[in-house]
Amino acid sequence: MADALTVALIAGSFGIAGAAVGAMGGYLLETRRSREARQERLENRQQQRDDMQRQTLLDFQEALGVYFKAIGDGLPTPAELRSGQRQVSKEVSDREFETGRRARQLAERIRDDELRLRFNRFWEAAHKSILVGRDLSLSEFLDALLESQAAVQERLGQVLRPYL
Repeated sequence: MADALTVALIAGSFGIAGAAVGAMGGYLLETRRSREARQERLENRQQQRDDMQRQTLLDFQEALGVYFKAIGDGLPTPAELRSGQRQVSKEVSDREFETGRRARQLAERIRDDELRLRFNRFWEAAHKSILVGRDLSLSEFLDALLESQAAVQERLGQVLRPYL
């Protein structure tokens, strides 16, 4: 009887140990799977954020081109400078305002602080066009505008390059 009891105890011990090892293995496997799933979700979210930032940068680049053109269309002609009278049409003024507003909205979504800072400098330089002919010469205005535009374009290229 002792032999049967010993065999039953040993078999029961192995059964309990097997169940414990199985439960521990299942737990470890499930932990590893959930960690991998969490890592995959994080990578997917990061990819989505990167895709959104890339699209924002591309939209910003396009909006800048339109805004630059609108600013150029609103500049005074040499005849207007000589006469001291400058009339910008409502259409040109509205287009400059709308394209600038769109570029400004997109600039707020950009993660890069330096690019936003350079755009803000350009924005400020562009709004000095009202002073051309009174407190600012056209060449001074254009120099400041082109310098700040080049700085924005340069930084935009640096920021956009890793996303392409």
